[in-house]
Amino acid sequence: MGREKELSCLNTLFEYGRLRRENHIVYIHGHAGQGKSRLAWEFYEKTKNVNKIFLAGYRETHFGLYALRQLVDSYFKIDDKLTNAEALANYEQILSKLNWPKQEDEELKPALASFLDIQYPESEFERGTPLERENLQKEAFVGFLTALINDSELLIFFDDIQWLDKDFADYMRSIHIKQTHASFIIATSRYLDQGHTYDLFLEDFIKHEIHLEQLNEKDSALLLEDIIDKEIKEQPILQEIIQKSQGNPLFLEQLGYSYLEHSFAYEDGKSQLNQAIFNISDVINSRIDCLGKSLQKCLYCAAILGNNFSTNLLAFMMERRLDEELKRGVQMRLWKKYREGIYSFGHILIRDVVYERMLSSQAKELHKIAAGAISSYYGGDLGAHIDEIAYHHEKSCNLPQAEADYYKAALYHRRKNNWRKALLYQRKSTLLAGKYFGFGSSRHISRLFWLGIIYHSAQLYDKAEAIYNITFRANTGLTGGDEIKLSGDINNLGRLYKDMQRFDEGEILLRRSLRIEAMVAPRSANVADRLNNLSSLFLKRGDFKKALAYAKLAYKYFTSWPHVNYVEYHALMRHNLGSIHIKLGNIELAEEMIRLAMSDFRRVHHKNHPRYLSCVSRLGDIFFIKKDFEAALKSYKEAYQGYVFYFNKDFPACKIQEKNIAKVHAAVAAL
Repeated sequence: MGREKELSCLNTLFEYGRLRRENHIVYIHGHAGQGKSRLAWEFYEKTKNVNKIFLAGYRETHFGLYALRQLVDSYFKIDDKLTNAEALANYEQILSKLNWPKQEDEELKPALASFLDIQYPESEFERGTPLERENLQKEAFVGFLTALINDSELLIFFDDIQWLDKDFADYMRSIHIKQTHASFIIATSRYLDQGHTYDLFLEDFIKHEIHLEQLNEKDSALLLEDIIDKEIKEQPILQEIIQKSQGNPLFLEQLGYSYLEHSFAYEDGKSQLNQAIFNISDVINSRIDCLGKSLQKCLYCAAILGNNFSTNLLAFMMERRLDEELKRGVQMRLWKKYREGIYSFGHILIRDVVYERMLSSQAKELHKIAAGAISSYYGGDLGAHIDEIAYHHEKSCNLPQAEADYYKAALYHRRKNNWRKALLYQRKSTLLAGKYFGFGSSRHISRLFWLGIIYHSAQLYDKAEAIYNITFRANTGLTGGDEIKLSGDINNLGRLYKDMQRFDEGEILLRRSLRIEAMVAPRSANVADRLNNLSSLFLKRGDFKKALAYAKLAYKYFTSWPHVNYVEYHALMRHNLGSIHIKLGNIELAEEMIRLAMSDFRRVHHKNHPRYLSCVSRLGDIFFIKKDFEAALKSYKEAYQGYVFYFNKDFPACKIQEKNIAKVHAAVAAL
């Protein structure tokens, strides 16, 4: 109730987009408690005869596939109580209406089903590695949402979008629509720093913004009447509630429920409304004070777990069933059931007030219990939950364990080719290592070393250089200048200068590392690696014959030496050889090497990984030389879209592909 003008505006924009078959996105901005979600949810619920999907963002970083899982689940709505066979039949029936996926992409069907915990027992997806499975899930999500948008009118509700993982925005931007139906996105967001607003930058959508102000007295009365289920009329206590709320919908809602729970009234001309209540926090605290100890403890534990939480994990944490507490919390609008086994607080401010009212020692103890509960509850491979465990260890002030777990989380996401999350957790690990073990300690420098590698892989060269120089100087002191122990630092700095096109500096360092490795173990895999790096440098510098000589020698040494990452390094060397043969005009040999490298990379990486995409781009170069411009354009576009998916449009790799695409268009125009 309330916000009639804004609701009318949303209806008008929706019907206009539907009539013209246009895509619209409406951002609803406002401060906390101003009713952004209430307005959007009312519009979402009232809109009929359209496909709907829903996603709620939370301040706790739900990385990985959490946001994608929410959207898929909100569309299929398959009962969790069904057997796998029954759920699979429902899934197949619903999916058949979308005309997706195409026959050649059948592997995506079990990948999408996995979001719903539905299994295809004998599928290639089920037998895949964790990395292969997650990459297929991402691809399946993009394909599913694209098909959904192209199939029929679609209404998407993003709630509190400012908390969403940055990767999610990148996934959304990778979806390009062939316009056949209208699509409508409504996204709520708090104001960011300095009054800035959140934007997904979706090119295929017309953007609108609604900035919410406080409710007027009429809308406040409508909202309060809806909550307490009676007319306001001239009841003084209810008029006082409206005045005290000052038009803030959340404040008004909390006062309304507090009125129902405590039956405020006037006696002897004096209000029984607690005169100590001046803001939202006061009334939420007042409501919590009146709870029984059991529900209070349940509320505290839930707040520790986050704004949205697993009821099974909560019960595991409290070591008993919580049916009555959960039911009572729903009745009091403290939290709501999102889906089976998952609840969320009625508003993020309720969770904040609950969390902040705990004593520091109490919060630390509950975070410690939460870390242990998550470890025991999930057991086995904790990779997908290690970031949560690290967070709770950090909050419980167990810094050495938090540091180790954040490092494990960074490693987990590096293996899954998700460099943004790897970077976030590596930075946390590095900072905590400095705080606990000492800045400049061997542990801190080790963590800093890997932070530099992630920056380097992400093509953030200036930051990588600064870190490589710090770790080199620090390790020089820690090792007493032992060059054998410094070879890795020297090699990384040389590789960086190669990529920055500072060839003379890079060559000096790479040759220095090569001499060290040759002295330790001639013809080893490390020697082959240094030779390959030098070959890549010569290729970039334009000395193609020298590049070929070094590449052949590297390939010879590497294939005769065992290596833990044999397939990937084998592919790197074949890619390097193929790139050199392109420059030397050996096109058939180049294509053979590039295709072999692609095949190897696909065994260890997804098709949107930069190393695989570099092969796709090289294949485009080969097609361009052969004057097969259609195939060249297809390859360059595939590489561009993959780089945008992995990085974003501003990264150097994307700019190179833009130039390649322009090159093809110019060649075609000149025919």
